Amino acid sequence: MGWKNCPNCGKEYWIHEMRFPFTDSGGSLSCTNCGTKLHSWNKGTYDYMLVEAEEKRKQLKRQEWEATNYPKCYCGNTMVKRKGGYGEFFGCANYPNGCTKTVNVNEVEDEEFY
Repeated sequence: MGWKNCPNCGKEYWIHEMRFPFTDSGGSLSCTNCGTKLHSWNKGTYDYMLVEAEEKRKQLKRQEWEATNYPKCYCGNTMVKRKGGYGEFFGCANYPNGCTKTVNVNEVEDEEFY
């Protein structure tokens, strides 16, 4: 959903929106510092989670680092680091939905995978 500052104490949060088939009840999110209600919703297909700003920034920084340092698959998806019986490797994020491309971690320096 986005960034939100508490109107009372000024603490910054990220409100994460999740979609479910159906939720039976609504709810609300409150500031962990002062208890001020920051967001409320009715029953339906959405649910929300409050994430502290510093934690969200760490997550975004990690995603940015992975996007620039992890190889791209031939199908266009980013590859993700996995562990298998023979050690660590990069596998397509689209596995098992059609793409089975894997790359040994030591082969990543090869420019063809970027």
